Amino acid sequence: MGILETNSNQIIFIYNSTSKTGKQTLGYVESAQKPQRIIDTANEQVPATVWGELVDKAGITLADLFDTDGKGFTEVYKENAEFSDDDWFKVLKNNPELVICELLAIGDNVHIINTPSEVDAITELNHVDNPRSSDES
Repeated sequence: MGILETNSNQIIFIYNSTSKTGKQTLGYVESAQKPQRIIDTANEQVPATVWGELVDKAGITLADLFDTDGKGFTEVYKENAEFSDDDWFKVLKNNPELVICELLAIGDNVHIINTPSEVDAITELNHVDNPRSSDES
């Protein structure tokens, strides 16, 4: 078991409520018929160890959570700055709104969510009952 306790019967959704996409994606997550743990990084600080576990399970790096060329990022940090993992953890702690995606964990699988509708496909693959994905005509 990892630091973030996950199981296949629960959705863990990590997002930032200051993000328009995050708020839209939350609606998709909440419609899934499975217990949920919602973590809003605008109001709840996620420990560095949990971030490390999430990106490891997702198969990405901490840097992949950010658009380092984006306006929001370059307004806070200088362009072409070099960051160590410790530096990225500080960015996550101090500026979680700069994360450009949401994370959805089901069991040992962590998915990067870039658009809200991706939630439906992921929950279908993980056999989560979702009223939006069972349109019967």
